[in-house]
Amino acid sequence: MNVEGSLRLLSALNFKNGMDRYWRRTATHRIADDEKNRIRSKLVALLFEPSPKLARAYAEGTAKVARMDFPNQWPDLPIVVLNAVKSSFDPSFASPDQAMAQRSSLFTMHRILKELYKVPRLRQALHPLAPGFFRFVGDLYQRNAADFFAHVQQTASSPTDLARLEHCLIVAVLALKCIRRLLVHGYPEKASTNGDGLTPVHATQDAANLFVVLRSHFEGFIKLRYSLPRSSPDKPSPLRAINENVSKASVLLGKIFLDVQSERFISFCLLPGSMDVVKFYWTLLREYDIGQSDVVFERIILQGLKLLRGLIKNDKLSADPQCLRTLVSKYVPLSREDLESGMMSQSLLSQKRRTISGNSVFGSRHRKR
Repeated sequence: MNVEGSLRLLSALNFKNGMDRYWRRTATHRIADDEKNRIRSKLVALLFEPSPKLARAYAEGTAKVARMDFPNQWPDLPIVVLNAVKSSFDPSFASPDQAMAQRSSLFTMHRILKELYKVPRLRQALHPLAPGFFRFVGDLYQRNAADFFAHVQQTASSPTDLARLEHCLIVAVLALKCIRRLLVHGYPEKASTNGDGLTPVHATQDAANLFVVLRSHFEGFIKLRYSLPRSSPDKPSPLRAINENVSKASVLLGKIFLDVQSERFISFCLLPGSMDVVKFYWTLLREYDIGQSDVVFERIILQGLKLLRGLIKNDKLSADPQCLRTLVSKYVPLSREDLESGMMSQSLLSQKRRTISGNSVFGSRHRKR
Protein backbone atom coordinates (compact mmCIF):
# COMPACT_ATOMS: atom_id res chain seq x y z
CA MET A 1 0.00 0.00 0.00
CA ASN A 2 1.42 3.39 -1.03
CA VAL A 3 1.50 6.56 1.08
CA GLU A 4 -1.91 7.72 -0.14
CA GLY A 5 -3.38 4.30 0.59
CA SER A 6 -1.84 4.25 4.06
CA LEU A 7 -3.30 7.68 4.84
CA ARG A 8 -6.72 6.57 3.62
CA LEU A 9 -6.53 3.46 5.79
CA LEU A 10 -5.56 5.54 8.81
CA SER A 11 -8.50 7.87 8.15
CA ALA A 12 -10.85 4.90 7.76
CA LEU A 13 -9.69 3.39 11.05
CA ASN A 14 -10.11 6.72 12.83
CA PHE A 15 -13.60 6.97 11.35
CA LYS A 16 -14.50 3.48 12.58
CA ASN A 17 -12.96 3.84 16.03
CA GLY A 18 -14.23 7.36 16.63
CA MET A 19 -17.93 6.61 16.12
CA ASP A 20 -18.66 5.56 19.69
CA ARG A 21 -16.75 8.52 21.12
CA TYR A 22 -17.80 11.40 18.88
CA TRP A 23 -20.98 10.46 16.99
CA ARG A 24 -23.33 10.01 19.93
CA ARG A 25 -25.61 12.96 20.64
CA THR A 26 -24.60 12.83 24.31
CA ALA A 27 -20.84 12.87 23.62
CA THR A 28 -18.86 15.70 25.18
CA HIS A 29 -17.10 16.58 21.93
CA ARG A 30 -19.75 15.31 19.57
CA ILE A 31 -19.73 15.97 15.84
CA ALA A 32 -22.03 18.80 14.78
CA ASP A 33 -25.30 17.88 13.05
CA ASP A 34 -24.44 19.65 9.77
CA GLU A 35 -21.13 17.80 9.64
CA LYS A 36 -22.92 14.52 10.30
CA ASN A 37 -25.17 15.21 7.33
CA ARG A 38 -22.14 15.73 5.08
CA ILE A 39 -20.58 12.48 6.34
CA ARG A 40 -23.80 10.52 5.74
CA SER A 41 -23.93 11.81 2.16
CA LYS A 42 -20.42 10.44 1.56
CA LEU A 43 -20.99 7.03 3.13
CA VAL A 44 -23.02 5.65 0.23
CA ALA A 45 -20.12 6.16 -2.19
CA LEU A 46 -17.81 4.37 0.25
CA LEU A 47 -19.91 1.22 -0.12
CA PHE A 48 -18.08 0.53 -3.39
CA GLU A 49 -14.54 0.81 -2.02
CA PRO A 50 -12.29 -1.59 -4.02
CA SER A 51 -9.65 -2.02 -1.29
CA PRO A 52 -10.65 -4.89 1.08
CA LYS A 53 -9.01 -3.31 4.14
CA LEU A 54 -10.60 0.07 3.56
CA ALA A 55 -13.95 -1.52 2.72
CA ARG A 56 -13.98 -3.44 6.02
CA ALA A 57 -13.19 -0.31 8.05
CA TYR A 58 -15.80 1.76 6.21
CA ALA A 59 -18.40 -1.00 6.63
CA GLU A 60 -17.86 -1.29 10.37
CA GLY A 61 -17.95 2.49 10.79
CA THR A 62 -21.12 2.80 8.72
CA ALA A 63 -22.74 0.01 10.76
CA LYS A 64 -22.05 1.96 13.95
CA VAL A 65 -23.61 5.07 12.42
CA ALA A 66 -26.63 2.98 11.42
CA ARG A 67 -27.10 1.66 14.95
CA MET A 68 -27.10 5.19 16.40
CA ASP A 69 -29.01 7.05 13.64
CA PHE A 70 -31.70 4.58 12.54
CA PRO A 71 -34.59 5.23 12.50
CA ASN A 72 -34.72 8.76 13.94
CA GLN A 73 -31.87 10.63 12.24
CA TRP A 74 -31.54 8.39 9.16
CA PRO A 75 -34.91 6.70 8.56
CA ASP A 76 -34.28 5.71 4.93
CA LEU A 77 -30.86 4.16 5.62
CA PRO A 78 -31.84 0.50 4.90
CA ILE A 79 -33.49 1.39 1.59
CA VAL A 80 -30.52 3.57 0.57
CA VAL A 81 -28.11 0.71 1.28
CA LEU A 82 -30.29 -1.88 -0.47
CA ASN A 83 -30.58 0.28 -3.60
CA ALA A 84 -26.83 0.92 -3.59
CA VAL A 85 -26.05 -2.80 -3.40
CA LYS A 86 -28.55 -3.52 -6.17
CA SER A 87 -26.89 -0.90 -8.38
CA SER A 88 -23.48 -2.59 -8.01
CA PHE A 89 -24.91 -5.74 -9.64
CA ASP A 90 -26.42 -3.79 -12.52
CA PRO A 91 -24.57 -4.38 -15.82
CA SER A 92 -24.48 -0.62 -16.39
CA PHE A 93 -22.65 0.01 -13.09
CA ALA A 94 -19.61 2.18 -13.77
CA SER A 95 -16.59 0.97 -11.82
CA PRO A 96 -13.04 -0.06 -12.76
CA ASP A 97 -13.49 -3.12 -10.50
CA GLN A 98 -17.15 -4.06 -10.38
CA ALA A 99 -16.48 -7.40 -8.67
CA MET A 100 -14.80 -5.74 -5.67
CA ALA A 101 -17.51 -3.08 -5.55
CA GLN A 102 -20.12 -5.84 -5.33
CA ARG A 103 -18.30 -7.62 -2.52
CA SER A 104 -17.68 -4.40 -0.58
CA SER A 105 -21.28 -3.19 -0.82
CA LEU A 106 -22.67 -6.62 0.10
CA PHE A 107 -20.30 -6.87 3.07
CA THR A 108 -21.43 -3.42 4.25
CA MET A 109 -25.07 -4.52 4.01
CA HIS A 110 -24.24 -7.57 6.12
CA ARG A 111 -22.49 -5.45 8.76
CA ILE A 112 -25.40 -2.99 8.93
CA LEU A 113 -28.02 -5.74 9.28
CA LYS A 114 -25.92 -7.49 11.92
CA GLU A 115 -25.53 -4.28 13.92
CA LEU A 116 -29.18 -3.25 13.67
CA TYR A 117 -30.56 -6.67 14.58
CA LYS A 118 -28.45 -6.67 17.75
CA VAL A 119 -30.80 -4.01 19.14
CA PRO A 120 -34.20 -5.56 20.03
CA ARG A 121 -36.07 -2.25 19.73
CA LEU A 122 -34.95 -1.87 16.10
CA ARG A 123 -36.09 -5.32 14.96
CA GLN A 124 -39.75 -4.37 14.86
CA ALA A 125 -38.96 -1.26 12.81
CA LEU A 126 -37.13 -3.48 10.31
CA HIS A 127 -39.87 -6.13 9.97
CA PRO A 128 -41.65 -4.37 7.05
CA LEU A 129 -38.33 -4.09 5.19
CA ALA A 130 -37.26 -7.72 5.61
CA PRO A 131 -39.19 -9.19 2.62
CA GLY A 132 -37.54 -6.78 0.19
CA PHE A 133 -34.07 -7.51 1.55
CA PHE A 134 -34.76 -11.24 1.60
CA ARG A 135 -35.97 -11.41 -2.00
CA PHE A 136 -32.84 -9.63 -3.21
CA VAL A 137 -30.20 -11.52 -1.21
CA GLY A 138 -32.07 -14.82 -1.63
CA ASP A 139 -32.12 -14.47 -5.40
CA LEU A 140 -28.51 -13.26 -5.38
CA TYR A 141 -27.42 -16.29 -3.37
CA GLN A 142 -29.29 -18.78 -5.54
CA ARG A 143 -27.97 -17.37 -8.82
CA ASN A 144 -24.34 -17.31 -7.70
CA ALA A 145 -24.49 -20.64 -5.87
CA ALA A 146 -26.15 -22.32 -8.86
CA ASP A 147 -23.48 -20.90 -11.18
CA PHE A 148 -20.76 -22.13 -8.83
CA PHE A 149 -22.12 -25.67 -8.48
CA ALA A 150 -22.70 -25.93 -12.22
CA HIS A 151 -19.05 -25.22 -13.12
CA VAL A 152 -16.98 -26.00 -10.03
CA GLN A 153 -15.98 -29.49 -11.15
CA GLN A 154 -14.26 -28.01 -14.19
CA THR A 155 -11.29 -27.03 -12.05
CA ALA A 156 -8.81 -27.70 -14.84
CA SER A 157 -10.14 -24.68 -16.69
CA SER A 158 -8.34 -21.39 -17.16
CA PRO A 159 -7.36 -19.05 -14.28
CA THR A 160 -10.01 -16.62 -15.53
CA ASP A 161 -12.72 -19.22 -15.01
CA LEU A 162 -11.38 -20.02 -11.54
CA ALA A 163 -11.44 -16.32 -10.63
CA ARG A 164 -15.05 -16.09 -11.80
CA LEU A 165 -15.99 -19.13 -9.72
CA GLU A 166 -14.21 -17.63 -6.73
CA HIS A 167 -16.21 -14.42 -7.10
CA CYS A 168 -19.51 -16.33 -7.38
CA LEU A 169 -18.73 -18.25 -4.22
CA ILE A 170 -17.65 -15.17 -2.25
CA VAL A 171 -20.85 -13.35 -3.25
CA ALA A 172 -22.88 -16.42 -2.25
CA VAL A 173 -21.19 -16.54 1.17
CA LEU A 174 -21.76 -12.82 1.78
CA ALA A 175 -25.41 -13.22 0.76
CA LEU A 176 -25.69 -16.14 3.20
CA LYS A 177 -24.47 -13.87 6.01
CA CYS A 178 -27.34 -11.49 5.26
CA ILE A 179 -29.82 -14.37 4.94
CA ARG A 180 -28.81 -15.63 8.38
CA ARG A 181 -29.79 -12.33 10.03
CA LEU A 182 -33.03 -12.04 8.07
CA LEU A 183 -34.20 -15.61 8.72
CA VAL A 184 -33.64 -15.33 12.46
CA HIS A 185 -34.65 -11.73 13.23
CA GLY A 186 -36.24 -10.32 10.08
CA TYR A 187 -39.74 -11.70 10.61
CA PRO A 188 -42.12 -11.58 13.60
CA GLU A 189 -42.60 -14.68 15.72
CA LYS A 190 -46.36 -14.56 15.17
CA ALA A 191 -48.54 -13.31 12.33
CA SER A 192 -49.38 -9.63 12.62
CA THR A 193 -52.96 -8.70 13.52
CA ASN A 194 -52.84 -5.06 12.40
CA GLY A 195 -53.33 -5.80 8.71
CA ASP A 196 -49.77 -5.16 7.52
CA GLY A 197 -49.46 -8.70 6.17
CA LEU A 198 -46.34 -9.59 8.15
CA THR A 199 -46.02 -13.34 8.79
CA PRO A 200 -43.54 -15.61 10.62
CA VAL A 201 -40.62 -16.92 8.64
CA HIS A 202 -42.12 -20.39 8.11
CA ALA A 203 -45.26 -18.82 6.58
CA THR A 204 -43.26 -16.70 4.14
CA GLN A 205 -43.04 -18.41 0.77
CA ASP A 206 -39.69 -16.92 -0.23
CA ALA A 207 -38.10 -18.07 3.03
CA ALA A 208 -39.68 -21.54 2.85
CA ASN A 209 -38.48 -22.08 -0.72
CA LEU A 210 -34.97 -20.89 0.07
CA PHE A 211 -34.71 -23.11 3.15
CA VAL A 212 -35.14 -26.17 0.92
CA VAL A 213 -32.36 -24.90 -1.34
CA LEU A 214 -30.07 -24.29 1.65
CA ARG A 215 -30.56 -27.87 2.81
CA SER A 216 -29.58 -29.19 -0.63
CA HIS A 217 -26.57 -26.88 -0.93
CA PHE A 218 -25.40 -27.84 2.56
CA GLU A 219 -24.93 -31.42 1.43
CA GLY A 220 -23.30 -30.19 -1.78
CA PHE A 221 -20.72 -28.07 0.03
CA ILE A 222 -19.90 -30.92 2.43
CA LYS A 223 -19.18 -33.25 -0.50
CA LEU A 224 -17.13 -30.59 -2.30
CA ARG A 225 -14.77 -30.31 0.67
CA TYR A 226 -13.46 -33.76 -0.20
CA SER A 227 -13.78 -33.80 -3.99
CA LEU A 228 -12.08 -30.49 -4.87
CA PRO A 229 -8.35 -30.63 -5.63
CA ARG A 230 -6.13 -28.98 -3.05
CA SER A 231 -3.75 -26.09 -3.63
CA SER A 232 -0.59 -25.02 -1.86
CA PRO A 233 -1.45 -23.60 1.60
CA ASP A 234 1.43 -21.12 1.34
CA LYS A 235 0.56 -19.63 -2.03
CA PRO A 236 -2.61 -17.55 -2.50
CA SER A 237 -4.63 -18.67 -5.52
CA PRO A 238 -8.25 -18.78 -6.69
CA LEU A 239 -8.34 -22.54 -6.06
CA ARG A 240 -7.17 -22.08 -2.47
CA ALA A 241 -9.77 -19.33 -1.96
CA ILE A 242 -12.47 -21.62 -3.36
CA ASN A 243 -11.53 -24.39 -0.92
CA GLU A 244 -11.55 -21.96 2.01
CA ASN A 245 -14.92 -20.48 1.05
CA VAL A 246 -16.49 -23.92 0.54
CA SER A 247 -15.59 -24.65 4.18
CA LYS A 248 -16.92 -21.23 5.24
CA ALA A 249 -20.20 -21.90 3.44
CA SER A 250 -20.56 -25.31 5.12
CA VAL A 251 -20.06 -23.86 8.60
CA LEU A 252 -22.23 -20.81 7.84
CA LEU A 253 -25.16 -22.96 6.72
CA GLY A 254 -24.83 -24.88 9.96
CA LYS A 255 -25.03 -21.59 11.87
CA ILE A 256 -28.21 -20.70 9.98
CA PHE A 257 -29.89 -24.00 10.87
CA LEU A 258 -28.81 -23.71 14.51
CA ASP A 259 -29.90 -20.08 14.87
CA VAL A 260 -33.33 -20.70 13.35
CA GLN A 261 -33.82 -23.73 15.60
CA SER A 262 -32.73 -21.96 18.79
CA GLU A 263 -34.43 -18.59 18.12
CA ARG A 264 -37.47 -19.70 16.09
CA PHE A 265 -38.07 -23.29 17.16
CA ILE A 266 -41.65 -23.57 15.86
CA SER A 267 -40.67 -22.02 12.54
CA PHE A 268 -37.74 -24.42 12.22
CA CYS A 269 -40.03 -27.42 12.70
CA LEU A 270 -42.59 -26.06 10.20
CA LEU A 271 -40.11 -25.01 7.50
CA PRO A 272 -40.00 -27.51 4.63
CA GLY A 273 -36.79 -29.51 4.64
CA SER A 274 -36.02 -28.98 8.32
CA MET A 275 -36.30 -32.68 9.15
CA ASP A 276 -34.08 -33.44 6.16
CA VAL A 277 -31.48 -31.19 7.78
CA VAL A 278 -31.69 -33.24 10.98
CA LYS A 279 -31.49 -36.53 9.06
CA PHE A 280 -28.43 -35.39 7.12
CA TYR A 281 -26.68 -34.30 10.31
CA TRP A 282 -27.57 -37.67 11.81
CA THR A 283 -25.94 -39.41 8.84
CA LEU A 284 -22.78 -37.35 9.35
CA LEU A 285 -22.76 -38.15 13.07
CA ARG A 286 -23.04 -41.88 12.48
CA GLU A 287 -20.33 -41.95 9.82
CA TYR A 288 -17.89 -39.54 11.49
CA ASP A 289 -14.55 -40.98 12.57
CA ILE A 290 -13.65 -39.31 15.86
CA GLY A 291 -9.97 -39.95 15.23
CA GLN A 292 -9.79 -37.99 11.98
CA SER A 293 -8.01 -34.64 11.97
CA ASP A 294 -10.30 -32.09 10.33
CA VAL A 295 -10.98 -28.97 12.36
CA VAL A 296 -13.67 -27.64 10.03
CA PHE A 297 -15.56 -30.92 9.93
CA GLU A 298 -15.29 -31.13 13.72
CA ARG A 299 -17.13 -27.80 13.89
CA ILE A 300 -19.80 -29.18 11.55
CA ILE A 301 -20.20 -32.28 13.74
CA LEU A 302 -20.50 -30.08 16.84
CA GLN A 303 -23.21 -28.08 15.09
CA GLY A 304 -25.05 -31.33 14.41
CA LEU A 305 -24.78 -32.38 18.05
CA LYS A 306 -26.05 -28.98 19.17
CA LEU A 307 -28.98 -29.25 16.76
CA LEU A 308 -29.90 -32.68 18.16
CA ARG A 309 -29.46 -31.37 21.69
CA GLY A 310 -31.96 -28.61 20.99
CA LEU A 311 -34.49 -31.13 19.73
CA ILE A 312 -33.92 -33.63 22.55
CA LYS A 313 -34.15 -31.00 25.30
CA ASN A 314 -37.33 -29.44 23.92
CA ASP A 315 -40.39 -30.49 25.89
CA LYS A 316 -42.45 -30.74 22.74
CA LEU A 317 -40.35 -33.58 21.37
CA SER A 318 -39.14 -36.89 22.75
CA ALA A 319 -35.83 -38.44 21.77
CA ASP A 320 -35.69 -41.80 20.02
CA PRO A 321 -33.99 -44.42 22.26
CA GLN A 322 -31.79 -45.56 19.36
CA CYS A 323 -30.63 -41.97 18.88
CA LEU A 324 -29.67 -41.64 22.55
CA ARG A 325 -27.94 -45.03 22.50
CA THR A 326 -25.79 -44.04 19.55
CA LEU A 327 -24.90 -40.65 21.05
CA VAL A 328 -23.85 -42.19 24.37
CA SER A 329 -21.92 -45.11 22.88
CA LYS A 330 -20.05 -43.09 20.26
CA TYR A 331 -19.67 -39.55 21.59
CA VAL A 332 -19.92 -40.04 25.37
CA PRO A 333 -18.50 -43.54 25.87
CA LEU A 334 -18.10 -45.00 29.33
CA SER A 335 -14.49 -45.60 30.32
CA ARG A 336 -13.08 -49.03 31.11
CA GLU A 337 -12.90 -48.01 34.76
CA ASP A 338 -16.62 -47.20 34.73
CA LEU A 339 -17.49 -50.60 33.31
CA GLU A 340 -15.11 -52.62 35.49
CA SER A 341 -16.08 -50.93 38.75
CA GLY A 342 -19.78 -51.37 38.02
CA MET A 343 -20.53 -47.72 38.64
CA MET A 344 -23.75 -47.83 36.66
CA SER A 345 -25.65 -45.97 39.34
CA GLN A 346 -28.35 -43.48 38.66
CA SER A 347 -25.90 -40.65 39.41
CA LEU A 348 -23.51 -41.85 36.70
CA LEU A 349 -26.27 -42.17 34.14
CA SER A 350 -27.50 -38.71 35.05
CA GLN A 351 -23.99 -37.35 34.56
CA LYS A 352 -23.82 -38.89 31.07
CA ARG A 353 -27.20 -37.41 30.19
CA ARG A 354 -25.99 -33.98 31.29
CA THR A 355 -22.92 -34.46 29.12
CA ILE A 356 -25.12 -35.04 26.09
CA SER A 357 -27.10 -31.93 27.00
CA GLY A 358 -23.97 -29.86 26.56
CA ASN A 359 -21.99 -29.64 29.78
CA SER A 360 -19.00 -31.63 28.52
CA VAL A 361 -19.49 -32.18 24.81
CA PHE A 362 -19.65 -28.45 24.11
CA GLY A 363 -16.87 -26.92 26.20
CA SER A 364 -16.00 -23.27 26.34
CA ARG A 365 -13.78 -23.73 23.30
CA HIS A 366 -16.83 -24.31 21.12
CA ARG A 367 -19.25 -21.77 22.50
CA LYS A 368 -21.17 -19.72 19.99
CA ARG A 369 -19.36 -16.53 19.11
